[in-house]
Amino acid sequence: QLSFKEEIKEFQFGYAPHFPRQLQQSLVAKGYDIQELERASLISKASDNTWDFFRSRLMIPIRDSQGRIIAFAGRTLVSHPQKYKNSRYDKSSILFGFDRARPFMKKHSQAVVVEGYFDAIQLWKSGFGQTVACQGTSLTQSHLLKLESAVKEVILVFDGDDAGREAAFR
Repeated sequence: QLSFKEEIKEFQFGYAPHFPRQLQQSLVAKGYDIQELERASLISKASDNTWDFFRSRLMIPIRDSQGRIIAFAGRTLVSHPQKYKNSRYDKSSILFGFDRARPFMKKHSQAVVVEGYFDAIQLWKSGFGQTVACQGTSLTQSHLLKLESAVKEVILVFDGDDAGREAAFR
C-alpha cells in the first residue's frame, strides 16, 4: 500500500493553483512565449486577455505509447461544473496508461480497459498492471488496433451508469 506522498510521486500528480496567471508568469519568466503556451493548452486567450487553462485542479500527465508526456488532465478540487478538463490531444487514439501497462499486458496476454484515469490507477494499485483507460470516451477503432497488437484478450470494465452501459454496448 502506497502512502499519499508515494502515490503523488509514483503517478506524477501535480497541482494547478487557483491563481489565474501563476503558471503563465512562471513559464514566461523561463523563456516560453504566450503563443507556445496557448498551443500547449496551458493558457487560454480571449482578445488580449490570458489566464491559466488549469486552475484548482489535481493534474495528471497523459503519455503516449512511448511514455512521453503529450498532454495533461485536470480534476477539479473545488465545486465546478467541469469536473475534468484536458489539454488538447486526440483522446480517440490514446489509451491512458498504455506505456505503463504494456509489460503487464505482455505478461498476462490481456488488457483491462476502464473508463477513467482514476479507475486505471486504482486497479494498478490493486495489482492489475495491465489496465488502461479510454478516458471517458468510447473505445475507438484506434484503441482496439493498439490493443490487438499487444494482447489476445481484452476485458472491458465500464461503469454501471447509463454512460458506461452505452460505452460497453458500442
